[in-house]
Amino acid sequence: MDYAKRKKDTKQIGNILLVGGFDPSGGAGVLVDYYVIRSLGAVACVCPTALTVQTHKKFWGYKPLENKEFEDILKAAVESMIEVDAIKIGMIPRLEQVYILLNTIANLKVPVVLDPVVLSTSGGYLVDDLTVYKELMSVASLVTPNWIEARRLFGLESKDLNKWEEISAKSGVAILLKGGHRSGRVVEDILFYNGLSYSWKRSRLEGCFRGTGCFLSSAITFYLGCGYDLPSAVDKAENVITGALKKSVLLCDEVYLPVYIHFRRYSSL
Repeated sequence: MDYAKRKKDTKQIGNILLVGGFDPSGGAGVLVDYYVIRSLGAVACVCPTALTVQTHKKFWGYKPLENKEFEDILKAAVESMIEVDAIKIGMIPRLEQVYILLNTIANLKVPVVLDPVVLSTSGGYLVDDLTVYKELMSVASLVTPNWIEARRLFGLESKDLNKWEEISAKSGVAILLKGGHRSGRVVEDILFYNGLSYSWKRSRLEGCFRGTGCFLSSAITFYLGCGYDLPSAVDKAENVITGALKKSVLLCDEVYLPVYIHFRRYSSL
């Protein structure tokens, strides 16, 4: 889906639908998504897909919501908003949930950001079958995997950027490869979109950071919901997370969380 020509209206504040897993530690999942969207100034409604049992450093498991329960909550979330301007999808463990979601949002012609989380920072697998994410790519405007998730999702080990441009073109979806899981002193995120590639770099910080993937994809969703074209939305979101990472707070031994309470300090519409 191409939203590059969508008119930017700096006075429009988005209404964002958030779908993903619940993390009781507050370090990732829909709790981070919600804080990001609200802190940036938009309205957000939330539908959880599963309840995870984890802390910032340990993971015990997760329990998906029953299909009927998920469907009822999803419909309530959609109906709670005057309109939906963008959708962000994170953890979604059941294929049945995917079909319910696709049916519910079928008539919503809005940008969809898919963050295909496979492994939590605390060490647990969040999905058993990547088919769930492959099915959702049919409605995604942007997919935001890290390199580990990208290799599993697209079956490509190559670091050749031309190959990833081909994958993006073939799949018909923009891809933002997040570089946080790679080694090196510089973190590079690369966007492949409409046959072009865009790059954002920032210095790697010491320590383990939670929720950065949720943070970035949610910020992108916010700017898409406000009417920005995709490269501009990613650029603004990258600026926000770079600033927030510098203000991260220590949660426990060497585990940090980006500060997302004062985004206005780093970003403005």
